[in-house]
Amino acid sequence: MRLRPSEPLAMWVTGAFAMLFLASLALIASLTWSVLRGAWPGAIEIAQIDGQSTCIERLGRSGEGEWIRKSGHPDAWVVPAAALASSRPALGHEAILLHDGRWFCTPRLELVEPDRILPISSRSLALWSESFGQDMTRLRQAAQFGDTLSIPEFQRLHGLGMRIRVRLLQQGTRVELPIEDIRLIRPKDSGLREKFGYFLLILRLQISSSPGSFASITGTVLATVLATVLASPLAVAAAIWLSEFSRPGKLSWLFRQSVQLLAGVPPIVFGAFGLAILVRQVAPAIDPHLAVPSLLWASLTLTFLALPTVTRQAHLALLQVPSHLREASLCSGATRLQTLRHVVLPAARKGLWAAILMGAVQALAETAPLLLTGAVQLSGKPLLGGAAPWLHLGGGFEHLGTRIYHGIEQFPPGPLGIGAGSLSCLVLAVLSISLRTWAASLRHPGGTP
Repeated sequence: MRLRPSEPLAMWVTGAFAMLFLASLALIASLTWSVLRGAWPGAIEIAQIDGQSTCIERLGRSGEGEWIRKSGHPDAWVVPAAALASSRPALGHEAILLHDGRWFCTPRLELVEPDRILPISSRSLALWSESFGQDMTRLRQAAQFGDTLSIPEFQRLHGLGMRIRVRLLQQGTRVELPIEDIRLIRPKDSGLREKFGYFLLILRLQISSSPGSFASITGTVLATVLATVLASPLAVAAAIWLSEFSRPGKLSWLFRQSVQLLAGVPPIVFGAFGLAILVRQVAPAIDPHLAVPSLLWASLTLTFLALPTVTRQAHLALLQVPSHLREASLCSGATRLQTLRHVVLPAARKGLWAAILMGAVQALAETAPLLLTGAVQLSGKPLLGGAAPWLHLGGGFEHLGTRIYHGIEQFPPGPLGIGAGSLSCLVLAVLSISLRTWAASLRHPGGTP
């Protein structure tokens, strides 16, 4: 049997898309493996390196060597496997991770208070440090939001934290650290359950630029939700006018062409528009204090970016409503508004929701406009607070896209840094894929087009 001329081309195109799909799955699997490799706790050992005995943490193999971190150092590097031939397990050693990325391996911990020195277990120190950190964070946020009653308590607790120190052994010498410098404590002789808890804590620290917060995820979700909420009503209204009320002519033709042209504008141009018009022109006219890149202006910029996408998708959803439904409603005596409300919109409901979700994907996936309109590497303050207003729209905010952009060169070397970058990519990919899958299920609920 001979093939039609179009069949070989269809086979090649199908094969190409199948390869791209498999490559996408491989990329997701690679990101997941990088996250697991970078965050799962490595073995703590005593090794001879350059003739000196030191405590190391194994992070994974790399060619003919291994990635390790030495106690007291923040960075990881590759050491030839032969240099670690004399290593042995460091039984009974705790691991202390500091805010600056350094970690310390020690067999004994002591809590140095102003009037006494107490031996303390790693688990007790972890609970004490976590409670202290939560109190400091709560009082710091309250002070930033103008609560003057919390300032003396914050100063007292801060002074106490500077006086209380943790003493440990570092290669035979005693090291004292302020309790505020400690970020994470890994207990000695930890089992699988404790290792998994440590793994989750490392994931939390990798995805959050600020300790104890998910600022980049929060900023990403808030910017996407705000842009979608602002763009959807206007875009759906424009689609309704195009499909139900516009008449053939220059005006409707011009409107359709404008939507098509806006959909083809590069995202960075929208970012330049947001910076030049919204931040530098509109904001000073409203309030000079708002004339800075912030979540508010970034969300508005993403709104303009998502408008053409939502309008086109919503217009297509309305055009897919069978015309005989409109005709039957009009023949029964209903007005055009009644037909729209009771017939057209219910029939196109799922398609309109799919259009809104596609607009959310558009707002979620773009990073270039955010670099100009408010997204920063480290905002230094939460977007959601405990005091009104709970949502803070002013000032810079963190975003997964810009975190990936800045982190390519600034994440620490080795599996830890690769895992941190991979985790940000994986979270952003999962969010985008989930929204697209949801939109596709609304368009074709039965699984077939």
